[in-house]
This record gives sequence, structure tokens and C-alpha cells, in this order.
Amino acid sequence: MHERRDTAAGEASQPQSGTSRNTVLVVGGYGSVGALICQTLAARGDLDLIVAGRSPSKAAAFARSVGGRGVRLDLDDQSTWEPACRGVDWVLMCMDQTDLSFVSFLFAQGIHYADITASDGFLRAVEGLAPRRSMALISVGLAPGLTNIMAAWGAARLERIERIDIGLLFGLGDRHGEAAIGWLADRIFDRARDRRVVDMAFGFGAGRRRLYAVDFSDQHSLARTLPTDAAWTGVAFESRLATAALFGMGRAFAGSRLMRDVSAAVMKRLRFGSPLCSASVAVSGWSKGERVATSVHFSGAVEARVTAQLAALQFEQVLSGPLVAGVHHTHQLLDPAAMLEAVAARGIGKIAFGPVETLGAP
Repeated sequence: MHERRDTAAGEASQPQSGTSRNTVLVVGGYGSVGALICQTLAARGDLDLIVAGRSPSKAAAFARSVGGRGVRLDLDDQSTWEPACRGVDWVLMCMDQTDLSFVSFLFAQGIHYADITASDGFLRAVEGLAPRRSMALISVGLAPGLTNIMAAWGAARLERIERIDIGLLFGLGDRHGEAAIGWLADRIFDRARDRRVVDMAFGFGAGRRRLYAVDFSDQHSLARTLPTDAAWTGVAFESRLATAALFGMGRAFAGSRLMRDVSAAVMKRLRFGSPLCSASVAVSGWSKGERVATSVHFSGAVEARVTAQLAALQFEQVLSGPLVAGVHHTHQLLDPAAMLEAVAARGIGKIAFGPVETLGAP
């Protein structure tokens, strides 16, 4: 149902060569997450790595530390695109984009593409490009990414899906990037934000936590690609008090740019608690005539590092398989059970599977 590597799709369907080296250009490769992805990929030893960004000096300096080379690439300056991407097999995007111009350029050149963005609007737009010579991997990293894979694992165990609940639990002792904090603050103070509040069980002794709905892209991509339209994502912090206070402010001052900026500044400076980074996914539906639910839990530490390690793992798994033209979310290309096993085996975090629970009538 979810394994699609053996299907031919488009003109680019062909096996990867076992002897050739892929040249991978990482846009934003010296940023907080991009640098960690580059370090992980460099450890493979079988990739030609190019670090790209607006500052050629920063790109070159960091590239030397990972055995690659640096180039200037400015998403707002099209004259930098062709020189930077000449001879490149894959572009791995670690920066948010405002339009499809660069992605369309890559597809026109037959260059393959992977993106760690969490913006559903942008991912939906990429889906609409339908490249015939290029392969695109989206929903890469933690959420989206691992949460998609966890949901696909649960969905494969049910005959019919009723709903997918995704929970994210973060510690306040972590050092989150400015862009990530700003992205979350934007959604918390969004006037149109879903006001849903749901209690959900987390594994590894975290117990049940109160989650507040946040508009992550995983819920939307799962609703488009799995047979359900009832998927949602909720967020909580390790501190119950801080969670209630932050989302309470988001509700009371919805649409206020001032309060959004103040809250983002506070989140950036908070340093108490642990660097916890956890995810839980529960999938409910029907199996053998009964209404049941199954769940899977992930527990790691340091969100930026976890995101980078997961993104590198998912990208590496795609590199090892055949090229399939078109746009694919991670859970559409990668076997969920094998990926969860690989996450634990690589030491990215712990994985636990909940029991199948029998539910009452909806």
C-alpha cells in the first residue's frame, strides 16, 4: 500500500548506479540544520558535497570542514543558479522559499530535489509541478518526515482508517533556531488557527499530555495520500505551565504582531528543562470488524539534530533505491517498518510500539 519503489513512473525511472558518486548540493548548508545534514552526509564518504548559500565565504569555510566545496547561490538572484548547479545530481533544500522559480529551474535541468520545509502551501505547489525527468522527495525530517512514516506504519495495520492523531512534545532546554521559533510563533498567533485541544499518550514515561493544534504540513499531506481526511497535529512543551501560557496568549492575542514577536523572543531565550524531542502517532480505524487503534512513539533529544539526522537518513534511503520521476512524500517511497528500525539502529532516538487497543463506538 505504501511501498512504491517498484512502480515505474515517468521517464526518470532507472536504478542508481552502484559505482557512480552522486553530487549533492545543499542549499543553506551552513545553517543550523543544513550544517548538521552536511556533516551526516559527509560521513558516508561516497558523495561529492557542495555547500551553497548567499555568502560564498561562509559556504567555502564550512565546506572545507566536511571535505566538500562551497558555492554562492542566492534564491533571489537567478544568475547564481546555473553556475552553482552545474554538474549537480541532487539539490537538498534547507531554506524556506516563497515561490516555485528555483524548483522549476531544477526540474527543467533534470536535477533531483529534496526539501525539509514544513510549509504545506509550498509542498502542495511542488506537487503540482509533476516533473517528468526529476525525482522530488518532500516531507523530509521530523515533522513532516518521521511523523508521516509513523502514520503510514499504523495505517498499514488497519483495514480502514478513521483518523490520525500526531503529537509533538518538546523540551524547553533545547536551542531552537530562529527560523523554527518564528515559524511556530506565526502559527500559534494565527487568527485562523485550529483551536482543538486533545490529550494524548506519549511513550517512555512521558504519560498523557495536553496538545494544542498547530498547522504542520504532515496532517495535510497524509490526508491527501492516505484514505482519510481526519488527520491533525498537536504540540506541547515539557512544561505544562509554559504550554498553557503560550497557547493561551496565542488565543487571547490572536493576530497581534507585537505579542507574536514578544513570545518568539521569550521562546528563543528560555533555557530550562531538557532538550526533549518526542513524537507520538495514533491511528484509529477498523480491523477484522472491530474498531481499534494502534500507536508508535519516538523519543530523542535536540530538535535540530534529530531533524537533520532523520532528513539525512531518509535522503540516503532514497539514494540507495531506483529513481522514480515525480513528487513523493517520504511515506510514499520508504517502507515504514524498515525506516523505524533504521531510526533506532542509527541511534537517532528510541522507538516504541503501543498495543492494539479495542475502541468503543465512535
